[in-house]
Amino acid sequence: MSNSDHLANERTLLAWIRTGIALIGFGFVIAKFVLFLHILKPTSTTQSISVIYGEVMIILGVITILYGLYAYLAYEKDLER
Repeated sequence: MSNSDHLANERTLLAWIRTGIALIGFGFVIAKFVLFLHILKPTSTTQSISVIYGEVMIILGVITILYGLYAYLAYEKDLER
């Protein structure tokens, strides 16, 4: 295969990583939003729900990055054959 195929595969990996980092960052923002909500109205349910949603977003970000790495390595192996 040509060098452009390898470069396209690397760009795809970088897109997966960028998406994963965005999800992780958004997860941290959601989790820290608890502080703002606590100032407005102190309730424990809002805090736990916000933290849970933040953690889920962080986990999804990590899964996205790991999937991108897996796909990258699989396509690289195919391109080398």
